[in-house]
Amino acid sequence: MIKPLPYFRLFSSCIAVQGNQNSLLFDLERKESYDIPELLCGVLAQLEERTIPETKAHFEHQYDEGIDAYLQEFEKLELGFFTDEPEAFPKLEMIWEDALAIQTAIIEIDDSDAYDVLSVLDQLDHLACAALQLRILKAIPLQVLQSFLAATQASRLRSIELFLPDGAYSESELIALKEVHQRIALLVVHSSPQQKVVDLPEGEDKIFFVQKELTAAAKDYVSPDNFVLDVKLFSEAHHYNVALNRKVSIDHKGFIKNYPSHEKTYGQVSTNKIAEMVQSTAFQEKWLIPNDQIIKCQDCPHRYTCSFNSDLKVEENKWTKIDDCGFDPYTNQWKKI
Repeated sequence: MIKPLPYFRLFSSCIAVQGNQNSLLFDLERKESYDIPELLCGVLAQLEERTIPETKAHFEHQYDEGIDAYLQEFEKLELGFFTDEPEAFPKLEMIWEDALAIQTAIIEIDDSDAYDVLSVLDQLDHLACAALQLRILKAIPLQVLQSFLAATQASRLRSIELFLPDGAYSESELIALKEVHQRIALLVVHSSPQQKVVDLPEGEDKIFFVQKELTAAAKDYVSPDNFVLDVKLFSEAHHYNVALNRKVSIDHKGFIKNYPSHEKTYGQVSTNKIAEMVQSTAFQEKWLIPNDQIIKCQDCPHRYTCSFNSDLKVEENKWTKIDDCGFDPYTNQWKKI
């Protein structure tokens, strides 16, 4: 008779996260998640230090049958394995490093001439900004938009998300923009009378038309569809507020913010240099507040995959988010905001 292997290990990319009412097991490599009982999350924690028999004994053998069933199911799903050499399979280290001063920028533009957009793009390039979200709130002349995009051609930007108002440009002009500017990873036409997707003539690129209106200082809302199951973000979320870390926003009036919907401003681009503002302790303060330090978020099983960018405030010496994300970890229910 073959002696059963005494230890069970989840694969390093499979990590259990305990919430107040529900726990989740994330497979970050395959970008999947599994609901698991809160008690099972505790069992998995014990198995990191103990053999299977020792873990069963720790729970006074009340859950032996359930433990065996779950571990066999995890093995079947290729989430973990039995072993007699647990030391050969260390846990994934939650290390996150990035040399970029700014990873992502959001720029709001309406039909006014509130600030020098080309200067802002140049300053972001000097900060080695890698990703840009360009929000055009109201129609601007096509040649002006083209001048903004042309200014990014020789920059260090790797991707651009472009949001444009419906009716400002013809479909052929939109297609031409996407074809000429290869760094446009996402092109969305907002405030459209109907939802639709336009396929580009060649390749797999698309243009998305959405009915939702994009307004100045629009707030972000969370959906299970936009959770990011990614090792890098998961690791970052253990140390930083991933919604705000290494990010800067320029609102439609030229004010420098952590995010467009936040009330707090850190200067104005007509009189202040972006680099000076984002390198200040005040601007970076909220970068350093991960969800583990925020009331309600710290009890949520989604806290390492969620990038809800609400502003933060201190209440009774504890951080809390000003806006409601729509998920209640104490009932495990989503609600309409």
